[in-house]
Amino acid sequence: MFGQLSADTKYLRDIPHYWPYMRRLGLPSFQYTAREVISGLCFTGYADDLSKTYSTLLAERVSAHLANNQGVDLHHLCWQTDNGSEFLENKQHRGLPSTVRAFGSDHRYIPPKAYTWQSDVETVHSLVEREFFDREDFLSPKDFWAKLTTYWLYFNIARPNSGKEGQTPLQIIRSLNPKISPAIASWHPLDLSALHNQYFHRYNPKRDHDLPVYPYEQIRRCRGKAFQRRMVAGVLRTGEAGLLVKGKALPGGTRESLQARQTGSSFQKPSQSA
Repeated sequence: MFGQLSADTKYLRDIPHYWPYMRRLGLPSFQYTAREVISGLCFTGYADDLSKTYSTLLAERVSAHLANNQGVDLHHLCWQTDNGSEFLENKQHRGLPSTVRAFGSDHRYIPPKAYTWQSDVETVHSLVEREFFDREDFLSPKDFWAKLTTYWLYFNIARPNSGKEGQTPLQIIRSLNPKISPAIASWHPLDLSALHNQYFHRYNPKRDHDLPVYPYEQIRRCRGKAFQRRMVAGVLRTGEAGLLVKGKALPGGTRESLQARQTGSSFQKPSQSA
């Protein structure tokens, strides 16, 4: 039990019934799945892109979820993935393999073109398309996530598996290892795109480049005000004829005329005697 998790991704944009809702409501276009091969228990996450970041986030959250349940030893767990770009890593860019090893688990890639090695997770991809995405209609993103959560709770807790003697994943777990808490099956699908955004500051999409709105905007304003104060102070000290106030050049910039302008009083420069 919990000796292997098979992880894979599923394209959702090629499902005809789901595609109009995905486009109109901005729903996820990819499913990330990790399935325990003995019980059939599934852990899923959804995102709008195929990315190493999203697969790493799913592995991190699933590992933390399993670590919180007594009876699951992560040191005996091995993650199995194909050789897709979302699972590959190198010395500069770490990903899912390094993440699961940090939790004490192991990772291995399947041989090239050995597609049957991922038959467990591919089976659940076929099931979710037929039982959920080809049937359900959605009124809003909130409605989508509510129905999706209900389906996966049903799948892990109450749905009999004909390939496993009609037992549910939770029943198999309880029969093989009663020490594992039933809460392990109460997995809610993750919005991986929203989780990813929590790690970074928000940017203004109206800008030409990915420049942050804050604190750059306040820094720019403060620098502008400081520049104006330095200009005014320089005029007061040197008595220059030009003065910059609120971006406008004012003539006649002696100290007395400036003070008169600020107080509103009239000032006339004394005439010089011949």
